[in-house]
Amino acid sequence: MKKQICILLLAFSFFLNNCNKTKYVHLENDSLVKKHFNKNEIKDLRNILFFFENEINKNCDKTNKECFRQYLKNGGENYKNKKLGINKEKQANILKNISNSTFNKIWRYGYRTKDSIDIIMINPGSKYMDFLEDLGSVKPNIKKYYNAATSIPVVLNAGSINYVFFHYNDFDLKDEKERLVLAIHFLTLNSIYF
Repeated sequence: MKKQICILLLAFSFFLNNCNKTKYVHLENDSLVKKHFNKNEIKDLRNILFFFENEINKNCDKTNKECFRQYLKNGGENYKNKKLGINKEKQANILKNISNSTFNKIWRYGYRTKDSIDIIMINPGSKYMDFLEDLGSVKPNIKKYYNAATSIPVVLNAGSINYVFFHYNDFDLKDEKERLVLAIHFLTLNSIYF
C-alpha cells in the first residue's frame, strides 16, 4: 500500500511540475497569432522576426537569446547614439517583400515634416494593436507596453520606447510573440528616428 501511495505521489508531483512549465509555440501554431493574422501574414511575421534577429545577431557570437538580451540591454545607449544596428536598405527591402495586407495590419506610412522622409508608423487602429491588447491579457509586461503605447494617439511614443529600454528584462525571449513585438518596435523606431 505504501508503495502504491509513493508511486501515486510521484506521478502527481510529475503532473504538477509539467503543468507549471510554460509551453512555447511557434507563431504559425499559436492560436492568438492565428486569431489576428492569416497564414500568409504569419509567414510575413516570421520573415520580419527572422530579419530583425539576423540584424541584431550579425556582430554577436552568443546564442540568439543572449544576443537579443544584449541588444535590449544596450538599446537605450544605441538609441541615444542613433545606432540601432539595423540596415535601413535591408529593412526597406524586407518591408517591400511582405504583403500589403500584413503591412497594413501593423503599420501605416507617414513622413517627417522636417526633411519629408517617408517613415513607417504603427497604425493605432490596427489588427496588430488588437493582437497586443489580447497578448497583454495574458502577459503583464505586454499589457504595460500596450498601455504606454496607447496613452497618446502616437503608438511609438516616449512611454512605450522607455518601457522597452527600462524593462527589457521583463520580456520572455523564449516566446516568439514577445520577440516579434520587440522586432516590430525596433524596426518602427529605426524608420522614424534614424
